[in-house]
Parts: sequence; C-alpha cells; structure tokens
Amino acid sequence: MNDEQIIKKVEGALNDAIASDLELLGTGGVEDTFAATLRDKLLPIFQTDKITVDVNYNKHKLATKMLDGHRIELDIAIHQRHNDDYNMVAIELETTNYPKRDDIWKLIDLTGDVDGYGYRLGLFFVIGVKKRAGEILEMTWYKNGTIK
Repeated sequence: MNDEQIIKKVEGALNDAIASDLELLGTGGVEDTFAATLRDKLLPIFQTDKITVDVNYNKHKLATKMLDGHRIELDIAIHQRHNDDYNMVAIELETTNYPKRDDIWKLIDLTGDVDGYGYRLGLFFVIGVKKRAGEILEMTWYKNGTIK
C-alpha cells in the first residue's frame, strides 16, 4: 500500500468511527472510547499476519516506548508489535473543541529519524464534541518528521 492509499483508508475509517460515535461525541470529551471505536474500524482494513492496530500503545520492542527521556503512549498504532520493521501509522487524537496539540511532538519524532521508530506516517486530528460533535477541527499528516 502506498502512502496515499493508507491515508485514504485511515480517513475512511475515521469518518465511519465518527458516524458510529456521533451521539457519544455529543456528550463531551470521550477520547479513549473514540480511539477504541476507530481501532475497531481500522483493524479489518490493516490487519495481516504481521500488522495489527493497537489502542493506547506504549511498547517499543519489548520495552516501554520512550522519546526524549519520556515514556510515551500512542492513541493508536498501526504496526507490527515487538519490532520497528512495519511501523505504518502513529495516531494522536483529541476529542475536544479546544485542542491542546500537546502530542504533536511525538508524531514529528516518531515519523522522523529518532530512536529508530521510523513510523511511515503520523496523524494528528481533533474531533469536536457537544455542539460541534463529529466535526473534524484539525487533521494533519506527518511524514519524515514534518507535515506532509
């Protein structure tokens, strides 16, 4: 799969997850629940004998995922567990109307050449809640440590 195909498939799954959780998004910030719904939409698209989709993932090989001396966790990782050979997409999301954007540095480093992670793509997106439920407030793709 090339980058554009991956992006199209992830964005399609994102739209499906929004439609599934629209009522829930109307109640407020539900990041973990929304991430689980998105994982469920991504899994049948990407899962192979090597690739899986994990939510709230904090492992790097058999250790804790670290960047710049800090333990980190990805909201969603499309990857092969326990190695860096098939790190496809690192996803950070926020369900809020007032995003902090405090996890973007992870996507820059994970898609760049830091600590060997080498994720092919990174995605940061913000989904609105309450009166803005389901509205995509921001969607930024990263590749090679920069905005794609």
